[in-house]
Amino acid sequence: MKVPLRLMSIDNLYAQSGRLVFDLNGVDLHFNFRPANFSNVETLLIGFHGAIDRSSRPVPAFIPFLPGIGEVVHQLSVADPCLRTSPEISMSWYAGDIDFDAQHLLPKLFQDISRALGVRRTIYFGTSGGGFSALFYSRQHPGSLAIVGNPQTKIGGFYPRHINAYLSNCWPKLNSLDELTGIVTTDVAMHYINGEIDNYVIYLQNSTDPFHLFGHMAPFLSSINNPVSRKRVACACLFPGKSGHNPVWEMFSPWIQAAVVSQDWEAENIILTHHALSTDKPSPLGSNAQTRKERGDPVSRTISDASDFRLANLLRDYHLRRQSDG
Repeated sequence: MKVPLRLMSIDNLYAQSGRLVFDLNGVDLHFNFRPANFSNVETLLIGFHGAIDRSSRPVPAFIPFLPGIGEVVHQLSVADPCLRTSPEISMSWYAGDIDFDAQHLLPKLFQDISRALGVRRTIYFGTSGGGFSALFYSRQHPGSLAIVGNPQTKIGGFYPRHINAYLSNCWPKLNSLDELTGIVTTDVAMHYINGEIDNYVIYLQNSTDPFHLFGHMAPFLSSINNPVSRKRVACACLFPGKSGHNPVWEMFSPWIQAAVVSQDWEAENIILTHHALSTDKPSPLGSNAQTRKERGDPVSRTISDASDFRLANLLRDYHLRRQSDG
């Protein structure tokens, strides 16, 4: 295995690619970085992995890069540093351990990375336990977007063997999850429940995964009671052709592509842009644009004919729009 390059400063990230390691507060963080092919890229996707099989998958582990966006999106996959503590741990929700206060240290780091890459849009992406992390770290980053697939939203709502392994190896002085709740966030919905949120969410759930559908998605969505915040959360409960919890990557790519080319990340615009990418019928964006303009709402891009449903053309229009905006 190729030895990762040690990154001495986050400001040097822009000139790098591949496996990287960075010391944060005495702990090595491992990244896998794929810079976009174009210059003046404005979007960064930060990816978090879920549970891994330690018998067959070595650490540091990384969520795979997503296809179809490499030309216009920087992708940074982050290995969960807590897995360094013991081979008995398969996941730790990037929530930290007794020697590494992840939930306080990582938000600033991720924002520093966004600044160093010169992006104005940051997407946090994860599935399962990585979805918990994406929801948490996006909430700490105003204006960012969390795209999550079949996530856990409450650590205590997951399987006891995973929780017990995490507690005994990462927090050996604690006797229960209740004690941990006083130290780190274990229920991400608590960060979305009060007031107006200043980030955005695309929540994707396989409808044949009732454990996460009813145990995690339903309580999370029901906790968001602010009317403005609800307009920032897009959700889709779907069947992508494979039953159960394991991710189907084809389920995520169109939503991430929609997020890349959408004028903004309000839920309605994201959903309409996704519709334009995934159907050969005229998009409602065209017929609704004038009405939305008349009532003073932000108007997303108009997509009016079948040829515009191809991602390549949307990306072309996206770059033309950026050039015209100066």
